[in-house]
Amino acid sequence: MQKVKQTLSRVGYGAALSLVMAKNAVAAAQAPTNIKPDIESPTNQTDFGEILSRVIDALLLFAGAIAVLFLIIGGFRYVVSTGNAEQVDAARKTILYAVLGLIVIFIAFVLTRLIQDYLGVRGRFDV
Repeated sequence: MQKVKQTLSRVGYGAALSLVMAKNAVAAAQAPTNIKPDIESPTNQTDFGEILSRVIDALLLFAGAIAVLFLIIGGFRYVVSTGNAEQVDAARKTILYAVLGLIVIFIAFVLTRLIQDYLGVRGRFDV
């Protein structure tokens, strides 16, 4: 008898939850659809060079964030290495490669700016 009560209560809760979700779905379906957000679309450019410039900027920004994350991870590994020579060496390599990555990203950023200036295309992050 106890199992029957549990099953019925679960079915009842499931049905109530379904009704609430259905009510929200109906309300969302009846909402006005002509609302436009005030967010500028990154692809509203008509020039392919502008779109490519924005994609390159986004990729460089993402790569820079990843390099900084690895720099932080290397520093953390260095602090918690507790003098173990292998862990200290691994942490130093992580920091070294993260700094080298940041240098490569900076050089790529400068080169893309030079190419954009030469071609007459400017991206979103004008310097």
